Amino acid sequence: MIHSVTRDLTRLLPVSLLFALTGCAGVSQNEYAEFDHYVAAKVSPGVPTAQAVQILSQDSYKCKQRGARAECHRHEDGFIKFCRYQVLMIVDTKQQTVLKTRPDILCAKKYP
Repeated sequence: MIHSVTRDLTRLLPVSLLFALTGCAGVSQNEYAEFDHYVAAKVSPGVPTAQAVQILSQDSYKCKQRGARAECHRHEDGFIKFCRYQVLMIVDTKQQTVLKTRPDILCAKKYP
């Protein structure tokens, strides 16, 4: 029995390490790349801030603008995990133009 448990733990260790090194639970590097591509296609630097917020809002993002930044996010509540997709936009001093975007995906497993 103990040998069986030890063998199972030995098999799970590389998989656990892989998840720890690749980002949040259940999100592959390919998914990060696809999200980066989506954000770059929708909101590129130079786009008016109001237009960027409108574009992301059409895709079910909720947006807030605070000073020199605007942030949009949406949630996906799946069976295994809960994820928050967010786009941080750095805007110019007049808050009219997007200067830079920082997309990110944050996930948590629902069940330990």
